[in-house]
Amino acid sequence: MADKPLMKHLRNQVFEMIKETGLDPSSFHWEDTHGTVWRNGTIPRLVYANTDFFFAFENSGNGSFSARWSPDDKSLHRALTSSISWESVIAYFKAWLSYVKREVETPDLWTSISQESNVITASSNAGSNAPFGEDEKAYIRNGLDELKRYLLTAHKLDPELVESKVNYLIESSGRVGRKDWITLLVGALVSIVTAAYLPPETTRDIFRFVGAVLRNILQEGQVLLTST
Repeated sequence: MADKPLMKHLRNQVFEMIKETGLDPSSFHWEDTHGTVWRNGTIPRLVYANTDFFFAFENSGNGSFSARWSPDDKSLHRALTSSISWESVIAYFKAWLSYVKREVETPDLWTSISQESNVITASSNAGSNAPFGEDEKAYIRNGLDELKRYLLTAHKLDPELVESKVNYLIESSGRVGRKDWITLLVGALVSIVTAAYLPPETTRDIFRFVGAVLRNILQEGQVLLTST
């Protein structure tokens, strides 16, 4: 046990505050760490499971407290080196819980588009960069129109953004080879996904839909269809 532990009623207050925030208290655990303000032995800190997120409670022994935590609002770490009241510590703790909840529940947009590298790699290995024929370009236009309707109706995306990207892809299909066009297609999709802050499952649906619509034209259509 820490040399300067929190009293039971204070730990219970921490427990209740976690519940009020909507987080599961069982996702947290206590551990000991070294004090940094008074440097008088070990102190307790609360850690969120499977992360480096923590809140350390440092007790001077005479009723004053200090604290340090990660994450903060706009930075990874913050520490209070001055002596403050328990009421102030618990106010900072409540704010910390909101930061933890934000970081845990916010989707990782970089993970949601990680399939981009797989698709681009596959397209760069395509053997042919031949231009599309007229029939193929007509099919692309029809497919992109279908994609546009899907994005606007199923996912309610920004019409101006979708329209501009679709028009760009239609125009580029007439001047670049199929291998290069696949890369442009993926880039346009990633741009749409990141601009709209779409969750990973929606991103996968969009890539899957594109693969289904365009697989008859794109040699890498099956890659688009199965990159999940």
